Amino acid sequence: MKIIPDLSGILVQLYLIPLQKFFQIKNNSSMRNKLFLLFFTASFSSLSLNIFAQADYVFTPSSGTFTELSGGTDINVIEDDDELSAGLPINFNFEYGGVNYTHLKASSNGFLNLDTSKTGTRLTNDLDNVGEPIIAPLWDDLDGRASGSKASYLTSGTSPNRVFTLEWLKWEWNYGASAEVVSFQVKLYETTNKIEFIYRPETSMPNSPTASIGVTGTSTGVGTFLSLNGTGATPTASSTVETLNLSTAPDSGRTYAFTEPTCKAPGNIRDSLTTGISNYVVFDSKTGSGKTVLYEYGAPGFVPGTGTTLTDTTDAKGAYKLINGLRSSTVYDIYIRIICSGTDTSKPAKYTFSTTYSNPQKIIFTNFTGANLGAVQSGWSESTGTPIPQGSTSTWTNSNAAQTTALGKATARINLYTNTHEEWLISPKILIKSTDSIKFTAAVTDWNSGATASMGSDDSLKIMVSNNGGTTWNNIGAIVSSTSINNSLSDFKYPLGAYAGSSVIVGFLAQDGPTDNTEDYDMHIGEIFIGTPPLKEMVLVDVIDPQEGSCGLDSMKFQVVIKNDGARTQTNFPVYVKVSGAVNTTISSMVASSTAGTTDTISIGNISLKNGGSISFNAFTALTGDENLQNDTMKFSAITIAATPSNPTVPSRVSICSGTDSTIIAKSSSIGFRWFKANSSIVASKDSTFKFVNITKPDTAFVETFSFSRSLFGPSSNSIGTGGTYTSFTDGLVFSASSKFTLDSVTVYPGSSGNVVIRLLNASNQVLQTKTVSVNGTSSGEEIGVGFVINPGNGYKLDASGSSVSNLYRNTTGAVYPYTNNTGAVSITQTINNLAGYYYFFYNWKITTEGCPSERSMVIVDTLPSPQFNLGPDTIFCKGVVNYTMDATTANSTYLWSNSSTSATFTATNQGSYTCKVTDNAGCSARDTVNISAYPVPFINFPNVVNQCTNSDTLRLRFATPVGGIYGGPSVSNGILDPAQGTLGQNIITYAYTDNNSCVTIDTAFYDLFQSPTVTFSGTLKICENDTSFELTGGAPTGGVYKGSSIVSNVFNPANSTLGSQIFTYTYTDNNGCSDSTTSQLLVVATPNVLLSPLGFWCINGGKRILTEGTPTGGNYFGSNVDTSNFNPEAAGLGNHAVFYTFTNTDNCSDTVTNNIEIEDFPKFDITGDTVGCGPNEAPVLKTTISGMTYLWSNGETGDSTKMKQNGIAWVKVTDPTTQAGCFSRDSINVSYEDICVGIMEHSGIEISTYPNPASDYVRISFKGIHNSTPVDIRIISSTGQLVKNETQTVHDALSEMRLDVRGIAMGTYSLLININGEQVNSQLIITK
Repeated sequence: MKIIPDLSGILVQLYLIPLQKFFQIKNNSSMRNKLFLLFFTASFSSLSLNIFAQADYVFTPSSGTFTELSGGTDINVIEDDDELSAGLPINFNFEYGGVNYTHLKASSNGFLNLDTSKTGTRLTNDLDNVGEPIIAPLWDDLDGRASGSKASYLTSGTSPNRVFTLEWLKWEWNYGASAEVVSFQVKLYETTNKIEFIYRPETSMPNSPTASIGVTGTSTGVGTFLSLNGTGATPTASSTVETLNLSTAPDSGRTYAFTEPTCKAPGNIRDSLTTGISNYVVFDSKTGSGKTVLYEYGAPGFVPGTGTTLTDTTDAKGAYKLINGLRSSTVYDIYIRIICSGTDTSKPAKYTFSTTYSNPQKIIFTNFTGANLGAVQSGWSESTGTPIPQGSTSTWTNSNAAQTTALGKATARINLYTNTHEEWLISPKILIKSTDSIKFTAAVTDWNSGATASMGSDDSLKIMVSNNGGTTWNNIGAIVSSTSINNSLSDFKYPLGAYAGSSVIVGFLAQDGPTDNTEDYDMHIGEIFIGTPPLKEMVLVDVIDPQEGSCGLDSMKFQVVIKNDGARTQTNFPVYVKVSGAVNTTISSMVASSTAGTTDTISIGNISLKNGGSISFNAFTALTGDENLQNDTMKFSAITIAATPSNPTVPSRVSICSGTDSTIIAKSSSIGFRWFKANSSIVASKDSTFKFVNITKPDTAFVETFSFSRSLFGPSSNSIGTGGTYTSFTDGLVFSASSKFTLDSVTVYPGSSGNVVIRLLNASNQVLQTKTVSVNGTSSGEEIGVGFVINPGNGYKLDASGSSVSNLYRNTTGAVYPYTNNTGAVSITQTINNLAGYYYFFYNWKITTEGCPSERSMVIVDTLPSPQFNLGPDTIFCKGVVNYTMDATTANSTYLWSNSSTSATFTATNQGSYTCKVTDNAGCSARDTVNISAYPVPFINFPNVVNQCTNSDTLRLRFATPVGGIYGGPSVSNGILDPAQGTLGQNIITYAYTDNNSCVTIDTAFYDLFQSPTVTFSGTLKICENDTSFELTGGAPTGGVYKGSSIVSNVFNPANSTLGSQIFTYTYTDNNGCSDSTTSQLLVVATPNVLLSPLGFWCINGGKRILTEGTPTGGNYFGSNVDTSNFNPEAAGLGNHAVFYTFTNTDNCSDTVTNNIEIEDFPKFDITGDTVGCGPNEAPVLKTTISGMTYLWSNGETGDSTKMKQNGIAWVKVTDPTTQAGCFSRDSINVSYEDICVGIMEHSGIEISTYPNPASDYVRISFKGIHNSTPVDIRIISSTGQLVKNETQTVHDALSEMRLDVRGIAMGTYSLLININGEQVNSQLIITK
């Protein structure tokens, strides 16, 4: 867990200063000419007021009327929970805190933000600490989700007196409310810049309200806000205490107003240096010209009324004042107040400035704590923000112990992890020369450690310079991710000659880029130099050897580190070390050359300090003309050098037979030994003895001795303070070792059984050693062995990463660092996360520390050759037959066999192990052994082969194991069994297997051979595809199985088959399992495609009919009332009748189809009426006895009745329209009719006669009694009622006869109809030819 410093105790009191106003330089030429160099204070602990701050507003409560806004623009987006609108136009310039605004944003949480770049909905009210230009009529966690909630805004009136109103209507307070609680408005007034809040409570009560009402600005803290202490008729507004728990809505119409002061405080205060002891102070004013200005200045923090006072008057823009008699390198506070009239005075504005500081500036961070930069480096300060730094604090802090050790010095560091840091270290004013530059050292480490790390992709350390008092800053260089920088301090340099003659401020800006990288690291600055380096400047940086506790040597060197801080290379100068104490002497070394800006390590002299003791020494450089002698010397007092023990005693040379072992014994008064193979650092043994094993060539060994002691340190248990269980096992402890030691064990307090993993890491977070120990989960603590051997070093870490226990105990209070063992060799310095009072996991350290090692003693081992002989290789025989002779003959040697034989040769007849020892005359011996054994007979398994039939397929034999043998027998060839070559009955086959040792085993197997049956099938089957399934027969012997397409359980189904030939097999298996099969075929023939077209509807009186609708033709019709191909409707009767059609093709396959005939009835009726009449008016009237039909009479009429004006047979055809076949019937009757009754028309008295009749060409008609011209209509009707002639002629007195042409009329009897003036005479006309 990363610990962020708690800054709650740092109170920065300042007035609200909108940045754009604070750093604005008015475009006033007269003032600009008087300004020389504008810049800020070196300490930003207090800044000037702007034109006025929110705390300057005058608050006035009053009563009024809440009038709902009408005609406004809806702000739908905030009618919800935790929403912020887009920028809304005010439609005029509204000045707030001295800054003009034209737009604002509205929040559902009851406030306006005039900074439209902000995006926070801010559900938590925070007037004194938000640092944004916020107007808050009711700031709490509100929402606009009630059914009647509505947000809107409106600009009303005309310039310059317009009013902007924003309304939260029927709002819920807070977000958990179930209905509307309050309505409220903000009004902003043009020109006067007045602010009004107006309220109206609604029907519901607030739900857990904690509201603030007031205004605030772009700074934070006391004096930057106004907060109302209540919601009644007379609340007060405080600029020091924010009220955060308002819980009651103001009464209806309650109005709270905030108005600007009439006399505004000075703003945009800045200064311009003229000399090191004088300064111009400049500010802007909105009070007009000719106003009295009161200045009072003094030391930082002086009490107003006790300082030095000056007066001046304002001009149209403000005022500027030259202050003389100042001290260089000094910080001052100044208060400025404007008197607008005798009773109207502004609030004072405070400003801090400094005069120029000495050049050069050399800064180190030895005593820097992160909160005292100005105290340890006069005039230097911290700040935050861009592009202009603000405030007097930052997150820069000091390096921790591990980092200071790793980097070699204390540094200022800052953790760059997120994307929010903009942190400054800022110098005081410095007058720059043309040769000046900025030099500093920098490094990057892992967070809170000295390990290496990488920078974020867009992070940087920028070197900034301002030559106008901090109004603007120039970037003259930067360290970025691509810069070569690591966890060692590196030098960086940037020239300042471009600012020669100017007073500048230098800033170091550590900045996270907008990308939120995962890199979590610390940026370090080691030391800073601003100025011109001297030509000759040699610095003694450090003495790195000897160190406290170093082991004494006969010839001990001193090593010092020097740095050439001058501008030139220096040559041939001495470096001295003056030693006193156990040894009193002065040693020196000449440095041949040291390049400007480089660091060199110099070895100086040799001093005998083997017996140890306490020494003090001064190391110093002696460069002639060194311009700064203060950094040439380093003093070290009372450094203890440990004594070195005498060498252990060992034989210097020994001889050993080659291939044998030898143990060497070392003797010493010390209690510890270390043996080494060759003169290396790899320990081969830690005993007083060392064993050379199976030595075959000359060798050497070295041994040293040392003293050691064991000790306990660190908290003995977890009772040092409070604490608890913890699961972040990557936390732990940081420790340093001044000498080599062994960490034998520690005590842990596990929360469960499992494994505790102890990891040792170096300062760069590299894992050096790991130990995993199983624990039982004993809450009272368990001691676990570790065994880490740890060399001298700093920044070691011990953690429990990877442990599987549920937790480990750690203390959160009570730890007091460092914890150091009794010899001072090991010291636990802090936790990994650098938390004060914490202690992690590992208690009661048991360690073993070693004293100085002696010089090493050497042992040389010479080897004597051993006898060389060879009995031969080990041998194996098959089936135990052994006969093997071994020969050990060697010159000048004796022999001893394992059976006590002493001959040079030996013959073995049994299996076993035979060894011979040969010893030469130097006493060196050698042995050789031969092992004689018998291979086991290979075991094979050849199971019997299954019984075979005479027609069985050949069979590849592969049943015997192991595989790889050879099969044999009369019916076997190349491993294949052919039953046809066997004999009926039992047959024998063999299997012979040879193993890898050439040992052979043979096994036999048997099989029975049976005669196979002979199977036949007789007949070929032809089947129609629509035949039913049937069981197959014809195979012999019977009882076999038929198989093929569409055959299931010996049953063939033509419906599942395809047309054509279908091959099938018939297989018969006898009781021996022998079988035979034969194949045959079924011919599946297609069924004819038979169709019978629809037969439709027939009338019952239609007579017999021949059926022809079936295809293909040539089939047979059958069914009820079907005779061959004739169908008799009358015999069938009314209704549906099935007719079948069957057709058989040449393959004798047939199919039958059917269709229906519907027999319909005909109409049944009689003709009734008169059958005798004469003349048109007395013609017979005929009728049918059936209705609802269609009719056709012989006279052509189509009604159900007719006047029949003809003589002879009259008939009618009646059709039933409801039948599909149009069934009809006829009836006739004999009619007697004459055209003229007694030859005279009844009414007119006209007498008519026709002649000739019969006629063949013309008929003459004469009239008597016609007096005028009269039209006569004549029609001739056939016996079927058809009109065959119609003619009209006019007759009169002069022409009383007419002729009618009948030549075109066929021979027959017709009706002649004569109509005169509506009277009609009918007569019969006979036509002949």
